[in-house]
Amino acid sequence: MKQNHKSQITNYKLNKGSAWAGVIILIFFVISIGLVLTSDVTGTLVKAKRADQAVVAQTLAEAGVEKAVWKINQNSGYVGESNLSFPTGTLDIAIQNIDQNNKYVTATAYIPNKTAPKVTRRIGGKIYADINQTDVSFRYGVQVGSLGVNMSNNAKIIGNVYSDGTITGGNGSQITGDAYVSGIANKIYGVEVDGNSHAHTIQNTDANGNAYYFSAATLINSSVAGTKYPGSVDPALGGLPISQATIDQWETWAAAGSVYNGNYSITDGVNGTIGPIKINGNLTVTNGSTLTMTGPIWVTGNINFSNNATVKLAPSFGASSSMIIADSPTNKATYGKVVVSNNVTIQGSGNAASHIMIVSTNTGSTTSNPAINAGNNSSAVIYYAISGMVEVSNNAHLKSVSGLGLHLSNGAQVQYDSGLADANFSGGPGGSWKVKEWQILH
Repeated sequence: MKQNHKSQITNYKLNKGSAWAGVIILIFFVISIGLVLTSDVTGTLVKAKRADQAVVAQTLAEAGVEKAVWKINQNSGYVGESNLSFPTGTLDIAIQNIDQNNKYVTATAYIPNKTAPKVTRRIGGKIYADINQTDVSFRYGVQVGSLGVNMSNNAKIIGNVYSDGTITGGNGSQITGDAYVSGIANKIYGVEVDGNSHAHTIQNTDANGNAYYFSAATLINSSVAGTKYPGSVDPALGGLPISQATIDQWETWAAAGSVYNGNYSITDGVNGTIGPIKINGNLTVTNGSTLTMTGPIWVTGNINFSNNATVKLAPSFGASSSMIIADSPTNKATYGKVVVSNNVTIQGSGNAASHIMIVSTNTGSTTSNPAINAGNNSSAVIYYAISGMVEVSNNAHLKSVSGLGLHLSNGAQVQYDSGLADANFSGGPGGSWKVKEWQILH
């Protein structure tokens, strides 16, 4: 009996030990599962937090590109900035110029900060500028108003001429294309016209093409190599190719870039790059200096280019052209004058279709007091005097001239460029930069 009792005690102890072992194993198993679950939950939370931080980083970097666009629209000289602090992180913005109309923005976001970032996101964006531009058609080498055209000895216009005043020529003066003169009181007088002649009166003229005139009484002392057409209708008033409203718009483009108060001079071999810009004063480029235009220029005073100066467009203009405007809103009789004197070079961007147009609103209307005085060798340029006279000095070579009137001195020449029939004048970037494309770099 005692033996059985001992056996029962022993079995009880063994069973009790087995139970505790099972409990321990169970507890270990539960703890292990808990640890695994806790680890998984912790990992999931970390991953979720990182994912949230990545979203925040990308959003901040995208906002950096948008901020860069906004800043450039406010200030074209914006070059980026670093260590911009936000509640969500830190932001760097860098700007790289591709050309005049394109830039590359890199925005880098650091979360939660740049010193110890948990997540970094870098986005690159290419942005472009809407271009202010005007298509202007110069259909004639010379197109003038009521003051007409006066050609001194051996002056030459290579191209067509349309004038709302009389065309008068000296010895050896020549128009290689057609000549049109509107108005009953006006005429073609004393010039050789290789193309067709159209005027109420043709007098003392060598008309090498056809002649169109009012009546037999208005063809006076002239030779006609082609066919005579008496009884022809007088040419209509031609007007000028560019309106004051267009000039006003160009001035807006210039002033949107920057404003300089005072006289602006580039001299003694110094090279300067400006534009778009409004200069409240005079503009002078002289003594071997070079002015490179990166946009239109509006001068409220007078313009003087002299003594081996060079004025040109930046290469980024490509096939586009641009303009320099001399215009005083308050005193057009005194200001807005342009003088281009000895050995000045005026050129476009290097592309054959690119030109510079110099505009004057000055009202000087005589050869001794012109709005524009174009001197020797001022080639590859268009002159436009909406309210005054253009005086072209000896041996000067121009691409096209428009104005109230034109006087070509001895040997001066206008050689029309056929590309001016469809010229594009650009004001450079407008007021709106936009995102063209973007990508996540890291």
